[in-house]
Amino acid sequence: MAKISSKLPRRGKIPRLPGIPREPRGFGRSEASLIPRGMRGLEEFRIQEPAGEPPLWWREQYPGGTKPEWAVFWALLRLGYQPEVDFFVHAQLPGVGRSFYSQVDFLLPDLGIAIEVSGIYWHYTLGSERQERDLFRLLYFAERGIRVIFIDEDDALRDPLYYVKEALQGHDHSKLRAAV
Repeated sequence: MAKISSKLPRRGKIPRLPGIPREPRGFGRSEASLIPRGMRGLEEFRIQEPAGEPPLWWREQYPGGTKPEWAVFWALLRLGYQPEVDFFVHAQLPGVGRSFYSQVDFLLPDLGIAIEVSGIYWHYTLGSERQERDLFRLLYFAERGIRVIFIDEDDALRDPLYYVKEALQGHDHSKLRAAV
């Protein structure tokens, strides 16, 4: 009896038929298995925030500080301002309403400007009562020579340098200012 010699594919391999092109790399795999290995060009699809994630020292020094506040802090540093010299973070000013003091996110006393980072939830979704309170604070501080500039959190994360430069010139691009 003649022995038939045929090359069998290795276990798990399917023989390729001639003339059929190979499938692209990663074909037939789930996205979960592809992304950890990295794909060229995937970086372009991630939204890059200029300031990045707040460092550990920021979270320790300013407990309760938010990511948009970090972006404004980062922009002030990039513009050459020094904390506790040129600006103060979470500065407490004479009270508005029921409390003895009112806190602003950033105070630049030499310029007479306070910068408030307006979170979408706390300043817009809680209704008109919260917006009225923000407007009252704006007028209260204006009477005392401090101009309050609001920067929306999405603007602070997208382009902190631009919006901080605008705030330092007295320009307010927030949704709250547009409502006035």
